[in-house]
Amino acid sequence: MSFDTELAEQAAFFSPLSFLKKAGAGLGEQLLRELDEACQRGELERLQSTDGKTLLFFKHLAWDSNYFGIPTYRVDFMASSAPRQQASEALEALLAELQRTLSARSPRYYLFAELPSENTLALQAACSAKWRMVETRLCYYRESMANYEYARRFPVRRAEPQDIPGLREVAIQSRNEFDRFHADTFFSPEVADAFLATFVENSVNGFADITLVPHPDEAPPDAFLTANLLPPQAAFPTTKFGKMVLSAVGEARKGWYVKLISEMSYSFKNEGVDIAFMTTQSTNRAVIRVWEKLGYSYGRASHVFVHVQA
Repeated sequence: MSFDTELAEQAAFFSPLSFLKKAGAGLGEQLLRELDEACQRGELERLQSTDGKTLLFFKHLAWDSNYFGIPTYRVDFMASSAPRQQASEALEALLAELQRTLSARSPRYYLFAELPSENTLALQAACSAKWRMVETRLCYYRESMANYEYARRFPVRRAEPQDIPGLREVAIQSRNEFDRFHADTFFSPEVADAFLATFVENSVNGFADITLVPHPDEAPPDAFLTANLLPPQAAFPTTKFGKMVLSAVGEARKGWYVKLISEMSYSFKNEGVDIAFMTTQSTNRAVIRVWEKLGYSYGRASHVFVHVQA
């Protein structure tokens, strides 16, 4: 399937690597090809306007659906290359069609989308469709990880299965009221806490490529940081990417956040990672200060919108 240049340029903003401005439309073309191929494999579904200028891709999330007990869907892309007013109307029409489609499948469902701040028409369409915004995310990144250096090193190790009960408790105690699960009133605080505890447990069991914990003594770790090594990216065939995903620090390890981020940066360096990135909520000033202290820079902003039929 071919895509026009304007649509590809908008698609670039949906890529988690959109902070690399030099990629431009090439990154968007890659994303649209991947989405189209996923549709052909039956992993995604596509809605589009009759003229083909407005597209929406969405996915059923089987694991989330089973965990939360409600059919859960994610919009992976929505944009339009039509003239501004027509685009606005077409995006609203596709969201209405999506809601009708899901309602026909189940009287209850949970639908969300992470929309880049550059895609103002998609954001407005979500508002017009009475979706609610539950989170604003900031992405920070650092290039040339081979040159990463910090004034000190800190004793860490990889998390082990026996660490899981303690790390689950740290995840629960270190509640972030501004992440999607805690900010969205659909989830009770207890359900959101339990989800993050399950997330770190699965990370230790192999869902994450790296899970680091403090190891200055034989006491329980009481802190963790998970990360993944991304598969090769077609738009950057010679570049290796690493993403830090989830962290929590208990009272017993106060001050260890900066240490874990620094040591994960060294882990990426040792793995041959060229560019590292991570996301947090725009409200998380303390975390952002740490990242900037360690040489990470602002990359992109996005907004998480939710529509629930329950």
